[in-house]
Amino acid sequence: MTTGRLALVAERQNFYNAGIAAVLQREVGFAKVVRVHDYAAMKDILSFNPAIDFIALDFDLPGSSGLATISEVRASQPLVRMAVFSERAELRDVLAILAAGAHGFIPRQTTSCAEL
Repeated sequence: MTTGRLALVAERQNFYNAGIAAVLQREVGFAKVVRVHDYAAMKDILSFNPAIDFIALDFDLPGSSGLATISEVRASQPLVRMAVFSERAELRDVLAILAAGAHGFIPRQTTSCAEL
């Protein structure tokens, strides 16, 4: 249980953003989940709130640079756990995302909360 911990959902599509936030709060147990829809808002949250424990990051977040964004977040927030969502599910893409610093990869094709 992650009681008292804070998560950030950086996801461009409101439907997925809200769903991921709900799963993190209800199923995983994060006390609070902050939601943003673009890279600039994500950077603001990370710069003003060092207490973020987990980031669910959309690989194609508006304003972000894919692998470079993952590396940047890893360098600036080395203790934060990060899972990346993407349509890219080929092995080479997944391995590149993990090599850039993500702790996990979640394909957008995931269809159930239990699978997530």
